[in-house]
Amino acid sequence: MEVILFEKNIELFENNANLGIEINSNQAVIINNRLNKISLPIILGEGELTVSGDTEKLKFKDIPKVSIEAKAGLKIAIYDTAEEAVKDLLINDTLNVELPELDNGFAYGVFSFNYTISGKAEGKWPLGSVSTTASVSASKKKRAAVIVKLAKTERIRSAIGQLISELQSPSRVKRANDLSPGTFLVMEREGALNAKLGAQAGFDFDWEKESQNPNFSGTVSLQAKLAAEISIGLNLQNNFSLVVSRPEEVPTIRVQLYKRKLNGWNFAAGLNAWGKADLGEFNELSVEDLIKATIGIHHGQILEDIRKYSNPDNLKDELFGITEDIVKKITQIDIIKDAKKTLNDLFEKWDAVGAEGGEAIFKLIKDNTSVDLQSLQTELKDLGNPDTGVSKFLEEKMQDTGFHDTALGQVLESIVPFDDLFDLVGDQELVKKLQEKALKTSELLDFEALIKNLHKEISEKLSIGKIKKAAKFADEKELSDWLKGKLESLFDGQKELIDELKAINTFIENMHKKGEKILEKVKTALQKEYELSLAFTYQKEKEHSALIDASFSFNADTNPTNGLQALLKGDYGNLLTNEIKGIHLSKGVLTHRVKKQKTFSLSIPGVKRDFTRINESFVKGTFMSEVDGRFIMYEFESSDTIKKNREFIKLAIMGDYLGKKKQNDFGVEKESLKVSFDFKYQEKALSKKLLTRIIDPFIEINLKEPFSEITDLTKTNWVKQLKSNHRRKKVLGNTLIRMTVKMSSDLGRAWYSAPTKKKDDKYKKLSGALQSKLRELLFITAFENEVLLTKGYALEKLQAVILYASLPVMYGYDYDYYDLIKDFNSLKTNLAKTITTLHNKLENSTDPELKKRAKRFRNINNSIQEIIERIETSEDFEFYLNLLVGKEEMLIEKVINSAIKIGEAKENAASDPKRTMRRLSSFGKDLTKALNSFNINFITKGSGGDFTRFFGANLFITASKVFDPNIDENTTGYLELIVLNKDSKFKMKSFMYGEKPPSEDRFMSQLIVDLE
Repeated sequence: MEVILFEKNIELFENNANLGIEINSNQAVIINNRLNKISLPIILGEGELTVSGDTEKLKFKDIPKVSIEAKAGLKIAIYDTAEEAVKDLLINDTLNVELPELDNGFAYGVFSFNYTISGKAEGKWPLGSVSTTASVSASKKKRAAVIVKLAKTERIRSAIGQLISELQSPSRVKRANDLSPGTFLVMEREGALNAKLGAQAGFDFDWEKESQNPNFSGTVSLQAKLAAEISIGLNLQNNFSLVVSRPEEVPTIRVQLYKRKLNGWNFAAGLNAWGKADLGEFNELSVEDLIKATIGIHHGQILEDIRKYSNPDNLKDELFGITEDIVKKITQIDIIKDAKKTLNDLFEKWDAVGAEGGEAIFKLIKDNTSVDLQSLQTELKDLGNPDTGVSKFLEEKMQDTGFHDTALGQVLESIVPFDDLFDLVGDQELVKKLQEKALKTSELLDFEALIKNLHKEISEKLSIGKIKKAAKFADEKELSDWLKGKLESLFDGQKELIDELKAINTFIENMHKKGEKILEKVKTALQKEYELSLAFTYQKEKEHSALIDASFSFNADTNPTNGLQALLKGDYGNLLTNEIKGIHLSKGVLTHRVKKQKTFSLSIPGVKRDFTRINESFVKGTFMSEVDGRFIMYEFESSDTIKKNREFIKLAIMGDYLGKKKQNDFGVEKESLKVSFDFKYQEKALSKKLLTRIIDPFIEINLKEPFSEITDLTKTNWVKQLKSNHRRKKVLGNTLIRMTVKMSSDLGRAWYSAPTKKKDDKYKKLSGALQSKLRELLFITAFENEVLLTKGYALEKLQAVILYASLPVMYGYDYDYYDLIKDFNSLKTNLAKTITTLHNKLENSTDPELKKRAKRFRNINNSIQEIIERIETSEDFEFYLNLLVGKEEMLIEKVINSAIKIGEAKENAASDPKRTMRRLSSFGKDLTKALNSFNINFITKGSGGDFTRFFGANLFITASKVFDPNIDENTTGYLELIVLNKDSKFKMKSFMYGEKPPSEDRFMSQLIVDLE
């Protein structure tokens, strides 16, 4: 046995006397050879390497919570090329680094190892503090490596000494001399950096108090299990590779931060905060799950026990109650070595799929032990086939009723959220990843018999019923050997099991009584919408591109130590936005994404209702050093999307803000902000009458030019001339409608001048302008909805709209409708104008029933008096009016708050990137949601749609003109109508997701455009 001692940095570690690496005797014979005399690559030790001395962990003195596994996971290898070294580090998608190519006389030595964090490591660990509570898997082993460029004239002994002697925390690097030339420190980091993750576990109640938990060690497992479930929901996948290096002889330290893949799947690697009304996977979380997880016998925990027992490094005959006999029975294999290997093969496939996919399959068996997994395997193979059209495959599957509940549906949802599937199919790289994941899942199903047997044995041998029976009769013999061993392992032999069974039974009985209430509290917590702080994510970046790449030059006249240490602590703001002597920023990319989703689905015989709302915001900041200053660019996209039954409504904002910073001056080079509104509707056997109700408000507000005296085209004539593709001539047939408004960036650019103080007079003007526009638009919409005036005529509703449209404008943002009706004289004057306008429109209508309704408003004074009396006598009238004014006030408040945020973003753009990105994200998501939320159902009732949401685009324009009265209202509006052939196979629902029927499927297609 050879020991190679540390030559450098030995003082950084505890127990450092004679610290070195032990090389086994098989390799000892070659360590005196020179590198140019042996064939490369060569692995000098893997797993069997140990740190000399009696320590089991190699601990840093100043970071005692961080330790390196000293007897497992160590590996030393030497490679002839950069490609081979990088490929080795990327095994299992763990570490990522770009290494310079080597000259012929050099090689790369790699010393890689596992490190763990117990508790909380503050300050001296790179990129800020990290804690086991930062994410569910924070306590798992992570990977790190030291890479050194070696001359091939070196002897292997010397090469190993150089490698291990460079071992240190990246945070220790303060100057160029702290690293030898050609050295790279690489480490995996997980969890949000310098970010608070909100209520990670979703608990807002005292678990121990609620459950009367006896506080045995299984409690930790419960919280970890629930946190794991929740982390899937919140999708907290922040994984990074940090590289601190001195690539050359010159005294320059380079710091790079790379995004990292997770289980080979990068498409969902954003920061999603969502809460489903139906709670998705949490619906299956039962009281039994809570009890089992608390005790430590939940199947997820038992699978981890089996994994540890089957690990080749485990030399114990019994672990967590698991014995050789149990393993043989589970695998149906009599030779224990082969049985363990089979289980390890299973877990290898399980890991390749990812925990979510494996859990989904296990759950399928739990719900139905006779589930047909062979058919599922066939479907997954079909999806994974490169020749399969993924878009068509998914579309056909998802059209089937109840697809979400099928075996394929449940497994697919564990791989990728359903709402992202249609975004996925447009990106070939992501399609490829989905197919790879599907194939890996199909390979896991090769172990169908073993998985089913695992479930059977766990269910039978580790049941709560056995615990209750043993407690009732005070007899351990009622427990299976496995269950007894498991429970004893929880108490570490410190207490008599028979005594503890009583405490466990009391806990179980209490949970059966109160469990449903406790579970509801858990689910209530899960339903909350979480706002998560800034996070580095990976959207819009190539898979292994650097998020930060900065060089720190330590020359005679520069000493950028402070800047280097600030970056390694996670404080990157100054580096990104300011030119600092001795620091060159090749690239800095930060991204921030928040996605919120609500879903409601109801399906009973004869009734089906679906509602999904997705509000998301993505911001990307790019920072680069240029000859004449620091280039700073922010790009952001935000949208609010509503999908319900036959409708699709989306309001989206896209913006850019960029410039250059020279010393303290920031010169803006581009400000742009574009807004679009998209409304889609699909209806089988659409009547011309319903078509008119759907399109009338939109045409009146957004397509005035095409339907005017100039064009001699009226809405009535246009609808009449449309040909029918149905046995009834007044029915068009299967119809698709799209109504869109797009705005120029000039209109949006005005928002960058929004004040940052709410008391600014401009916001009073904004409030008044929005009130005027809302009342104008609402009156138009109410009049265009003939149902409100004819069939189902409700005078109180119409009178509430008339009064609302006549209310005086309040130049402020804190009021109710009582404030608006104080001045009766002004109110009566306005009412007279509104009623006169309504009467004239009805009088001139070509519809006989509308013309007849005009008589109701012929006497203006009587109509006014009726409305005044309604204010004092009718609760329904007051309700409708309160609804209109309340929604108006709420919208104005949210629009003003959003405007303040974009003003603050601009104010901080050159100095505080984190704050700027948070503000841009909040601006986009809050504004899109506010503008897309103004919906007054009682006005559009009978039309079948949320047509007051059309207002969003027009309200945006109104606000823009307040911020800049001189801008032009350049917008594009268009109406597209498609009627399908009777024999068309086109799936109408796919129209909502961006697909259009081919020309041969169209009976008729018309497009009307208004370019203002």
